[in-house]
Amino acid sequence: MIWLKELLKEREDADELVKLIGSEVEKRYGMGARRSNEYEKEIAMLRGEIASVRKEHAIEKEIMAQGGRNAKAVRALMEENMVETDAEGRVVRIDLDKIKKSDPYLFKEIKNVMEGSPQDKSSRRKSERNVFFESARRAAGIKG
Repeated sequence: MIWLKELLKEREDADELVKLIGSEVEKRYGMGARRSNEYEKEIAMLRGEIASVRKEHAIEKEIMAQGGRNAKAVRALMEENMVETDAEGRVVRIDLDKIKKSDPYLFKEIKNVMEGSPQDKSSRRKSERNVFFESARRAAGIKG
């Protein structure tokens, strides 16, 4: 009957109405009302599990973003105080400096490259003409 409480939350006599309607539903539908309460509890439990899985995924994603080679290995070394969450339980920040110092082999070296510099190869693209000629050479079996 959580849904009913939510609908009637603005009214002053909400608790009385919920009890009255709940007893009437119990009389008419018997076990169905009890089952709906059980389902509501199960749904709440499953939502908690989903939130937990989302948090773990966000943590693993952040580990990989900070250069982690193996998220499970880094996660095993993490302590709960290293994860900072907001009021809704979403991951805000993860402090991995302690693990990076003690076990540097678990992390890739992240190079900060300026965009447009010769080291930045992310934006380099071959022209359509070059792509066409390369694919034609491969199809003809010509190297070079």
